[in-house]
Amino acid sequence: MSLQDRRNNEGYKNWLRVGLALLATRDGLTNVTLRAAKELHAALKAKLGDSVEKCTCNPKKKEECKDCKSWRQELATHYKGNKSQIYWTNCTPNKWSKEPWEVAKVFMPRGQSIGNIGPETSDTSALLNFLVHCKCCNKYVSVKATQKVGHFQYSIP
Repeated sequence: MSLQDRRNNEGYKNWLRVGLALLATRDGLTNVTLRAAKELHAALKAKLGDSVEKCTCNPKKKEECKDCKSWRQELATHYKGNKSQIYWTNCTPNKWSKEPWEVAKVFMPRGQSIGNIGPETSDTSALLNFLVHCKCCNKYVSVKATQKVGHFQYSIP
């Protein structure tokens, strides 16, 4: 298919529109997710301090050390949903006390990379998951509305 044919193809144009809509949605969620991440981070740090900076565990190998245990336990209390769906491998625990976005990544779907350093480098699904699964985000969004968006994202073949 030539570039000209592709540009005139209604199905292709629709996919472009959807992609642009997802980018616009992500951009619209950037400020609220960053604000929520900073608020959660401040509350956790006030309660737990900096002990996690000494963490030596390796989430990729499912190793847990005593230095991050209190942070993990507290983060789990903020998680709304099945605790087995917390993907600890998304983040680097020894950064939790310094970087709010490392805390937010706990609430995101599996596969968040080291390069995901803020809402601008996250996809729409990751931001919606943070808003849905983190209890501190209840004041910012209607959970039912975000669940509806997530449902459509995965139900369209």
